[in-house]
Amino acid sequence: MQLISPKWVDALGRVNAGISTRDISWPSAATMDNSQIGFENRKQLLQDLGLETRALFTPSQQHGNTVVNADSQPPGSDGDAVIARDSGAVIAVGVADCPAILLCDPTTGARAAIHSGWRGTTKNIVGKTIATLRDAYGVKTENIWAWISPAAQQNSYEVESDVADLFADKYLTKKDTTKFLLSVPHAVHDQLLESGVSPQQIERDQKDTISDNSFHSYRRGGEDYGLMLALIG
Repeated sequence: MQLISPKWVDALGRVNAGISTRDISWPSAATMDNSQIGFENRKQLLQDLGLETRALFTPSQQHGNTVVNADSQPPGSDGDAVIARDSGAVIAVGVADCPAILLCDPTTGARAAIHSGWRGTTKNIVGKTIATLRDAYGVKTENIWAWISPAAQQNSYEVESDVADLFADKYLTKKDTTKFLLSVPHAVHDQLLESGVSPQQIERDQKDTISDNSFHSYRRGGEDYGLMLALIG
């Protein structure tokens, strides 16, 4: 099964990270009738990655900025970011247009998986996760490697003024009097920089989940959508 991974995975070694494509669905609340298919797909993905002996840890995502610690909290805890170091769990979040951000500190072994849609981005969940990694594990920001997954890109991601007003002009292109094109991944990239991550250690995949049928997309599929699994272990 296919996993789209950061280039730094090969450079760092001892880490598996990336995002699944549509052939490995993590069903959304709207498609839970396919939950057994989703379970089997996730099981097969972990087997293909050689991670079949590891537990898969996912949070109950709320579009907020709560950070869950897989070393001390149970799977399914409310939150939109997961961190771990001591646990052998594969940590993951589900996305279908929202960016997923994967963080890895090879020095301490700490890692994070973050779901940062426009709501989470306005709450700077990326910055909060990095601060939590520092507090929990003594992570030094200069040691962090970051990846921004395929997501809805600006040319496709249309929002109205209520959302646009929450973002700086540099992330927006005006489409008409009430509609704008928004780049959430650009905003996330800047939040990584503002948190102290080196620009040389930030990788951004610019595939567009709305226009590329290889991915699930809430915008394209409406209520009939699944979720990609963005994982690191």
